[in-house]
Order: sequence, then structure tokens, then C-alpha cells
Amino acid sequence: MSANPLVTNIIAAFLLAAIILYRYGDWYRHHIIVTIAVLVAWCFSFLIIFILPLDVSSVSNANNSMHTLYGFQRTALSMILFVLKDVVYDLNLNTLNA
Repeated sequence: MSANPLVTNIIAAFLLAAIILYRYGDWYRHHIIVTIAVLVAWCFSFLIIFILPLDVSSVSNANNSMHTLYGFQRTALSMILFVLKDVVYDLNLNTLNA
């Protein structure tokens, strides 16, 4: 994965946070430290929204290449985890309904 999508997402999150803060914030009434703190907080909030899909897509692409490399092991492991998930889920439902 190259750094271009990551840098683009960081810049987009900062610009979006700055535009929204400029539009809806009162720059002249609040102290500059408060305005900068809100800008940083909103920037981090938007970063979560923008970077999470990028992270998921890069991990899924890595898993697809690993799946073709280790096809049998990945299939066996996923079957075991699927069965264990069903067992744990059924046990939790049975204890909650009792």
C-alpha cells in the first residue's frame, strides 16, 4: 500500500474539520487554544471515519493474497472458527433464555 491514500485522507479530514469549524464555530468569541483543541478533536474524529475503510480494504486485500498462498490452512481455520462461534453463541443464548 502506498502512502498517497493515507496522506489524502489526513488532508481531507483536516480540511473538513477546519471548514466545519469555520462555518459553525465562533472564532472571535472563543480563545485560540479552545479553537485549536476543537479542530484537533474534530480532525481525529474525521480521521477515524476516513481511515477505517482504507484499513479494512488493505487488510482484506492482504488476506486475499494470503488465502491464495495458504488456501487449505485458511479454509480449515475459518471452518474451525465458524463452528466455535456457533457453539459459543448457542451457549450464550441458552444461558440467557434459561
